[in-house]
Amino acid sequence: MLLVSLSPAALAQEIIVDADAPTEDPQPALFHMPYAFYSATWELAFGYAAIATGQLQDQLSLYANAIASTNRTTELQLGAYGAQIPGTDRIFADGFLTLGNYTELRAYVGEDDDGVRSGSNESDLNNFVQDNAVQVWSEARFRFILPLGPGKSEPIQTYKLRRGILVGPGTGGKVWNPLTSGRTSIGLRPFYRRQEFDEAEEGGKLATNGLAYSLEYDNRDFPRNPSHGSRQELIFWQDFGALDSTASWTAVEFQASKYIDLGKTDWARQQVLALGAWTADSPSWGDDANGDGAPDNAPPYYMGATLGGRKRLRAYPANRFNDRAGVHYWAEYRMIPGWQPLPNVHELDVARIDWWQIVFFAELGRVAPAWSFDQLHEEMKWDVGASIRIFARKALVRFDLAVGPEEWALLVDISQPF
Repeated sequence: MLLVSLSPAALAQEIIVDADAPTEDPQPALFHMPYAFYSATWELAFGYAAIATGQLQDQLSLYANAIASTNRTTELQLGAYGAQIPGTDRIFADGFLTLGNYTELRAYVGEDDDGVRSGSNESDLNNFVQDNAVQVWSEARFRFILPLGPGKSEPIQTYKLRRGILVGPGTGGKVWNPLTSGRTSIGLRPFYRRQEFDEAEEGGKLATNGLAYSLEYDNRDFPRNPSHGSRQELIFWQDFGALDSTASWTAVEFQASKYIDLGKTDWARQQVLALGAWTADSPSWGDDANGDGAPDNAPPYYMGATLGGRKRLRAYPANRFNDRAGVHYWAEYRMIPGWQPLPNVHELDVARIDWWQIVFFAELGRVAPAWSFDQLHEEMKWDVGASIRIFARKALVRFDLAVGPEEWALLVDISQPF
């Protein structure tokens, strides 16, 4: 499962160095390894992944990942994070491309026999389409670091770690003031995503493309594993209906998080209470003029206000709930024990593990056909869970076990969920 440590966290303009290293200059590195895993969608899968860091630019990370499974599902992933646009000091670019051919892809689209739309808060877990499908998914993110706070003099931030824990003040977090603390950026994100199912008729081809505009204030001390501070981001998504887009649509989402340092003890190197909230709405959402369960000018089921999967309501399948509007709340207790055996295991030297972390979490969320505070906070869905997270090769690997009233899920991902 160490494959996930190969892919860098989706963070740009960062350099991480070891405070006890002979030199503070980051060294280029190339790491690659085969892996295997099992899931209901993939069955038994085999892959090979590689990551290169510090090539061409100190903060740049490149990765590639290829997977094939026993049920003939295949996927190729390519990505780059932290590229500084030549000739500029403050413009950075991230991007990824995923090409997949799936034999059992699940989509929550259409209606059941009673006219209940799949993915709505009242919908049944088994109301979905599952079929052979191909997917193309690509995004690029261009980010301009505003000359405010630490970003004024240091567009590229260097973080010094000792045994995986931040040494020094980091980026910010002591006060909430974009003029003196944290990093503020504006972003432009071209996106394209298309899913095409073999047998499905109307709704079997779901494609979207367009631009997303963002404003972010990141006031965390260390974004990959914050101990204090906060983060806020506002994103506006727009599909203009161009190219092969299924429909034009707009959506807006806002996310905020807060991290409270609970201090050290004799048995804990770090304790953090992490709290987060997210909401989304699609102002373009129209009526279902065709009566097929697909509202006009609405995002595809996998965009906009969606819940379920690796980030929000983790006990539920990916995009299990999708509607015009949604809310979601997180709460996590994160603790890095003082007992750390993994860094001393010789067989794991290749992973360069700094620490492991124990996490307990709870989530609440709901989708609705309109953004209404009262409606979004009644009959909410929930889950609880526990997690083991490992900081390997300066990337965070998480193994989440989430349990809810419908299902349970064991998930693997990189980076903290918020």
